[in-house]
Amino acid sequence: MAMFQSSEYLRRPRAGFALAVVACAMAFAGVPSGASAATTPFDTQGMWIWYVSQAERGSVNRIAARARRYKVKTVFVKSSDGSNWWKQFDQYIAPLKAKGLRVCAWQYIYGRNPAAEANLGARAVQAGADCLVINAEVEYKTKYTAAQTYITQLRSQIGTDYPLGFTSFAYPDFHPTVPYSVFLGPGGAQWNLPQMYFKAFGSRIRSVYYKTYSLNQIYQRKIHPLGQTYSGVRYRSVVEFRRNAKRYRTRGYSWWVWHHTRSDAWRGLRRRLGRVGRKPATSYPLLRRGSKGDLVRWGKLKLNAAGATLSLNSNFDRPMANAVVVFQQQRGLPATGQLDALTWPVLQSVDLPAP
Repeated sequence: MAMFQSSEYLRRPRAGFALAVVACAMAFAGVPSGASAATTPFDTQGMWIWYVSQAERGSVNRIAARARRYKVKTVFVKSSDGSNWWKQFDQYIAPLKAKGLRVCAWQYIYGRNPAAEANLGARAVQAGADCLVINAEVEYKTKYTAAQTYITQLRSQIGTDYPLGFTSFAYPDFHPTVPYSVFLGPGGAQWNLPQMYFKAFGSRIRSVYYKTYSLNQIYQRKIHPLGQTYSGVRYRSVVEFRRNAKRYRTRGYSWWVWHHTRSDAWRGLRRRLGRVGRKPATSYPLLRRGSKGDLVRWGKLKLNAAGATLSLNSNFDRPMANAVVVFQQQRGLPATGQLDALTWPVLQSVDLPAP
């Protein structure tokens, strides 16, 4: 997880791509077959556990009791790091599930040996994990081939419908060469768990939600907000984060991390929420000549699915601008050559080919 893997994430994110404001409907991937939206592990309140020994000193009874008291239904337990399996997952998964908790595995991956990392993800699934979350961050920059190898190898073992999540930095333009478009692309994770660490960002919670949803919506995956309880986060912030999740009509959300959660923050997890009003409008990123990053690559994937033949790099170059103009003219849109507020919703309606 970013706060412990890399000090780079402690810096306040830059402004990123300009946002062209427009109200839009969120487009999400479907729920895995055989599971209703009300029964998936991602549609509940969850808490992340790094070292189980540091969560209630490893006591299954105390973990289950605290989870029950504070309305935590799912625990995300670390199962592997790179090519190294963590034995704690074998030790704790069955006892925690026996207490009525849903237990999901999460693995931190680096891309040095993607096939081995995929095998460990599959191992967690075979051990009985209710879902699996991929955690890929700065170490995965530019490793698009490794990411595709990982996804292909993993899905070949766990199937196409198994509930898979992906977590990384909340703003894809903060580390623009992390391959979000692979991990959240065709055959990838059905759930997107952006790390919305508002206190580390030095930003208002409402602003973090707006930017996170505005940028991540282009990947068309369900968003499961991952909030912050470390660094002394207090009750009021926890409640506000939950209220914003409700405003965005989010079924489930989770928190990093169990052993750094203060007692008053725990109380915020069970506070009853009242009405929150209408769902906020979001916006699309404005991309044009000179823009760079994974958001651009996603745009190229969509344009190619619509008939273009663009190289899948992360640069908004002249060929991409020309392809955007062709797309806009075919759809009766203003031919700006930019991916703008009018173009994105139409481009998003183009289906990507199956892997």
